[in-house]
Amino acid sequence: MIIVTVHHWCKPGMVEQARERIDSNGDEMAKWKGFLFRHRIEKADEPQRVSTVSGWSDEPSYRAYQSAKKAKDAAANAVSPYERVQNEVFAVQHSHSSAA
Repeated sequence: MIIVTVHHWCKPGMVEQARERIDSNGDEMAKWKGFLFRHRIEKADEPQRVSTVSGWSDEPSYRAYQSAKKAKDAAANAVSPYERVQNEVFAVQHSHSSAA
């Protein structure tokens, strides 16, 4: 399993547009093979940053989604609400979870 964190620093006045885009991308992501979960998270003291934490069964599944998303974004030629984006992929080495 891999965990992907993405930090989106939003352009001024575009936080809500960024949230909508992130949530829409999550809806599309959920249809892909290997997708496990995605959470949109925010810090109260950084209102211009919107982050996500996603889980995938394997890296090839995530990379396939990323390739398709990039092609779709390029074709749409939409204005990005982000000043910058930082993406990191982590391999899960050990897990703890509640059975509840």
